[in-house]
Amino acid sequence: MQPEFMVSKFSFGSPIRWTVGAIVVSVACFIFLMPIGSPKEASKRTACLSNVKQMSLAALAYANDHDDKLPLAVNWMDSTPMYVGRGNYAPSETERVYHDVTFSGDQYGYAFRLQASSKEISSIKTPSSFALIFDSKLMQRNAGSGLETLPSPGRHQGRNSVGYLDGHAKSVTEP
Repeated sequence: MQPEFMVSKFSFGSPIRWTVGAIVVSVACFIFLMPIGSPKEASKRTACLSNVKQMSLAALAYANDHDDKLPLAVNWMDSTPMYVGRGNYAPSETERVYHDVTFSGDQYGYAFRLQASSKEISSIKTPSSFALIFDSKLMQRNAGSGLETLPSPGRHQGRNSVGYLDGHAKSVTEP
């Protein structure tokens, strides 16, 4: 018989308990981490959000140079390239910003909100909640539309990138 100080009060269980525990932990990790998606998709979502933010800031810079008026929706992409990346990008890099990363070729995937076309920024009462540039089902260059063209479900794991009139951008399920 062992002395009392050498007797362990803790039982680590049988190998079957360890196996069942490992399976439960693995399944829980799979369920909770699955919505995060692949690193490649997360990278695309981040790049898209960055593009939308740069395009929104370019539209604001355009307005700053044009008596507080936003560009026309029919040529917003053609009116703002000199403002993308503070004008420091090469033309090919500027053009890359206007293309959604999930598409290739002549597909763009972003739209400028028609209600903002050539409007004075000061006439819009709540710029922090006014969606200006956003993911869109429209694929042509210089697309202008209302928010009804947001993809549903969202393009990036059920979420869409939206740039707001105050310059911030976020990934949303609804704008």
